[in-house]
Amino acid sequence: MADQFNQTTEDKPSMGLNILSFLIPLVGLILFFVKKGAEPNSAKSYLTYAISGFVVGIIMSFFL
Repeated sequence: MADQFNQTTEDKPSMGLNILSFLIPLVGLILFFVKKGAEPNSAKSYLTYAISGFVVGIIMSFFL
């Protein structure tokens, strides 16, 4: 029973969620706030992809 409380989770971001964060930055922002306490490395990755997707979207709107 003590093993249930001592489980460690890997703080490794999901590539699928990274891509989703890039394509839909609002999802990345939401994932950042949901995961920032338990999985800070994953949360930072989702935020980075969301910001990158937002910037790329703005740049593409100027050229298209």
